[in-house]
Parts: sequence; C-alpha cells; structure tokens
Amino acid sequence: MFGAMLLLISGLGLSLTGCEQVVQSEECKAYVACLKVRDTKLGIKTDALRFEASGACWGSPEGAGLCTHACKNGLTWLKQTYPSQTADCQ
Repeated sequence: MFGAMLLLISGLGLSLTGCEQVVQSEECKAYVACLKVRDTKLGIKTDALRFEASGACWGSPEGAGLCTHACKNGLTWLKQTYPSQTADCQ
C-alpha cells in the first residue's frame, strides 16, 4: 500500500512539472517595445500580438523558444533597417 502511494505521488509530481507557465521572454519584451517606438515614429501599426505577454508564443516551451529566436532576430533587423526610428531601443 505504501509503495503504491509513493508511486502515485511521484507520478503526480512528474505530470505537474509539464504544466509550467511560460512567460514572455526579455528578447520579445524588447522587440515589442522597439516595434512600438518605430511604429509611432512612422505612423503605422505592426501586428505583434503573438509576441506580447499574453500572446500565442507563450503556450509551450517549444513555441516560446521559437518566438524568442524570432524576436532576437527581429530586433537586430529593426535596428539595422530603421536606425533613426529605433535609436532609443535597447
């Protein structure tokens, strides 16, 4: 009986670790902020909802990894392509 309870408890622990909450990465926070700065200066609106804190990117660790990579590359591209509009970006 004790062995069965121990097995059940350890199984619950393993299944709960897969339910970890994924949060917006620092790279995507910076990318979204920089997009907003650039968009304001150019008078345009870019759809970056998936990269925002409540966006679709943060539904799984795999998705978060892909989005973080995209944000990192996007921030580099923004700074190279729009240097005067993104000078204030970090």
